[in-house]
Amino acid sequence: MVLEENTGTNKIEAIVVELPEGNDIIRLSPNAFMEMKRLRLFIINDYDDYVCFSGELNSLPNELRVLDWDGYHLPSLPSNFHGKKLSYLKLRGSLIQDVRVVEHMNLTVLDFSFCELLTKIPNLSRHRNLKELNLLFCKNLEEIHDSVGLLDKLVRFDVSGCSKLWSFPRSIKLISLEYLDLEHCSSLLNFPEIEGEMKNLDGIT
Repeated sequence: MVLEENTGTNKIEAIVVELPEGNDIIRLSPNAFMEMKRLRLFIINDYDDYVCFSGELNSLPNELRVLDWDGYHLPSLPSNFHGKKLSYLKLRGSLIQDVRVVEHMNLTVLDFSFCELLTKIPNLSRHRNLKELNLLFCKNLEEIHDSVGLLDKLVRFDVSGCSKLWSFPRSIKLISLEYLDLEHCSSLLNFPEIEGEMKNLDGIT
């Protein structure tokens, strides 16, 4: 396998990993992506933790447009990854903790659902095109930056099941919002003030 043996080249532009049935753990090289400078799409579904690195992940290609990695098992993305071309980031059910790198991105979809070690969502004011923010069942999430309340292209916003969430944008002006789910956010101190009209909103759960 290319990712195990570190045999990738700059000709590779897309990788979709379908894990085989069984209990064998796939150990990836820390330098697995080092030579794949043109990689634009990487998708791997690993809910059962069958994929891990033999050490830290040293790099990710900065040409990536789509990074969809369920079960990503490291606490952060590589420090040399800026992801400025990334539009779709999904790390569902991962061990991610430090997500400050996303401050410098401009995503359309951001999915950290079921990331139980995540405690804070940073400034997302640069995400002018963000349409979907999914934080479903981030059970230890406590704070969401006020900038999220001003994302005027946001259509779907799900924080249901975030039982420790207490700091939410004080006001929201989300003119494109269609879906907002705050169910089971039992620690919220106040409901945000709604500024302006949200004509597309079907309802709040």
